[in-house]
Amino acid sequence: MKSLKRALVTLLVLTMVLGMVSVASAGSLFSDIAGTSAEKAVTRMATLSLLKGYPDGSFKPGGNITRAEFAAVVVRALGLENVANYAKGATRFSDVGADHWASGYINVAVSQGIIKGYPDGTFKPEANVTYAESLTMLVRALGYEPIMTGEWPTNALLKAAELGLTAGLSFNAGAPATRGDVAIMTNKALEVPLLVQTSYGSVVSYQQDTSKSLLATKLGNSTKTFLLTSFDSTNKTISGKVTDAYGQYTVDLSPALATADVVNIVGGDTIDSLKNMVVKATLNKDGKVVYLEAVQTPAVAATTFDSAITANDSSSDTNWYFKLTDGTKIQYTATTKFVVNKGNEQSTPTTVSSVYDAGTWLNGVLKNGDSLAITSVDGKAVYVRATRVDVKNKVLSADGHAKLATDANDYDYITVSGFTYKIKVSGATITLNGNPATVADLKANDVVDITTQGGTGLDATTDGGEVALVVSATRSTIQGTVVGKTTVTSSTGAITNTVTLKLSDGSTKDVTLLSSVSAPAIGDVVKYALNAAGQAVTTLSISGTTTVVKITGFTSSVDANNNTVNSITADKGGASVTYTVYSGVDSTAIGKVGTLSIRGTDGKVDGFTVVDATYDGKVYSVDATNNVVVIQDVTSGVLYVTTTGFAAYASTDDTAKTAGSFVPTSNLTAGTKVFYNKDAYNKVIYILVKKTQ
Repeated sequence: MKSLKRALVTLLVLTMVLGMVSVASAGSLFSDIAGTSAEKAVTRMATLSLLKGYPDGSFKPGGNITRAEFAAVVVRALGLENVANYAKGATRFSDVGADHWASGYINVAVSQGIIKGYPDGTFKPEANVTYAESLTMLVRALGYEPIMTGEWPTNALLKAAELGLTAGLSFNAGAPATRGDVAIMTNKALEVPLLVQTSYGSVVSYQQDTSKSLLATKLGNSTKTFLLTSFDSTNKTISGKVTDAYGQYTVDLSPALATADVVNIVGGDTIDSLKNMVVKATLNKDGKVVYLEAVQTPAVAATTFDSAITANDSSSDTNWYFKLTDGTKIQYTATTKFVVNKGNEQSTPTTVSSVYDAGTWLNGVLKNGDSLAITSVDGKAVYVRATRVDVKNKVLSADGHAKLATDANDYDYITVSGFTYKIKVSGATITLNGNPATVADLKANDVVDITTQGGTGLDATTDGGEVALVVSATRSTIQGTVVGKTTVTSSTGAITNTVTLKLSDGSTKDVTLLSSVSAPAIGDVVKYALNAAGQAVTTLSISGTTTVVKITGFTSSVDANNNTVNSITADKGGASVTYTVYSGVDSTAIGKVGTLSIRGTDGKVDGFTVVDATYDGKVYSVDATNNVVVIQDVTSGVLYVTTTGFAAYASTDDTAKTAGSFVPTSNLTAGTKVFYNKDAYNKVIYILVKKTQ
């Protein structure tokens, strides 16, 4: 026996040097464990190759397990299966022959003090192991036998209960243990701190070592409990949050956890299905996740925010709550973390203590309609992720710009009308009319909704300082003649204009105008850019009503009926055009640039409004093919796109801002210095190219 022990020690050292291999099982491990109390334990034990099932794919959790089979389980849990393979042969027991399948396991178990057999020299390998026997073996494997007192099996049962091995189980100590309960007890034993001897000689002492366990010390595995936030299937890594000093899941899991090729899961179908759940991962000796189980699922997975409560129904209730749109109340605390659009984590300021102040603060962080993903522990929200589309119905003032090698900026960007700075879209999810797109697919006059990081809207102070997470673009226009208008004023004073357009095919369509869009006149021919809901966001053109021209002449004559007929000639797009005047213009307009108001009924001019070259700017970009020019204001940096029918002229006197000859779009280049003016829709209608560049 001494020679066997020496051989076992040699093999044990060899095994520790070479390391153990954990084999993950693929697919659904067993057909009969789903939903049972033993599901988690059986799945993890099988993942670690500590327990095995039957050829028919079942585990039979209600069945029994023999003494030989359980001895093998304990030896595997000690990390000594390789040693057992070498230890096959004669045993000390009269009923376990050298050719018995478990002879190696039984020899190792004897050498480790796990089993002792019966007084008659037998082991009874095929007898069903009882609860008392199985717990005794586990307590011995954990090293606690030397400090047990009293008679067996009471001493072993008490120590097992003290170590938490029997928590949640109900059994008769002398009854055969079920396979499911054996899995539960052994699975618990894997993470119990080992008892180690700390002094030797005449005075022997023992101490529980919390740094050592069967799982970590004997098998080389480890566990990690965290809030799973994402899974990168390409790189096979899991990201999440671990607890802070308050026990809340707020600290980034670092580094992210790599996964093995096969990960067995309890509590979800895929790793992605465990998002926003608190999970416990078991890692193999290489530090890769081989097993995941859901520890806690969010009380609310995804829902919509209504408002934070600033006064509870009962004055004695000092807890803090926010309300969802379905009326559900969610409790939060001073340590609850709120994140809007992947921005910075926020918690209630330490100066806040009352229900009113807490609710007021939270109503400033979250907005009605925010989509929430809530992780709750013990009925309280600990982590709240909010998503909101914080920039809506904006119009691109220029085409989307993908970074070029010559760019000073190292990001893709877009610009919207009325916003001074570029919006960084590198890495953003971009769609155009609901389909995946790139920044290069986006064009001037597209209507966009933007989800910005932090969810604070367009308030950046540097180019690229505003970061878009999602850009949803709509490219849709409608053009027709206005044949009807409806104005509705709500009880709050909000005005909604709806116009009826007669389209080119003769049909009519009602279009609701957003508040930023001025209502046209009956007879106007208008073209609108629409959002995804079909609402008019901006006026692209009004033709037949307003035309930008330079008046070049005025004549007055009498027709056959002795009526005075006044006419003007004007430069329109480089061509001379004659208009009959109904009213509103005379010879004093000659040489001036402005907009003609033309009646939709008979095409006669009924007004002329002079347009001054008011603002200082420069040409930002030119699309000669589509006759679109983008002007950048020199003072503010804001980009403005031209309207249909704009006019560009060359200045003959920059001080007087006198318009000379017409300038075609093709003659304009980026960087050209100009004066310009805009219409009521913030579209450029007049460009005066500076004489001095």
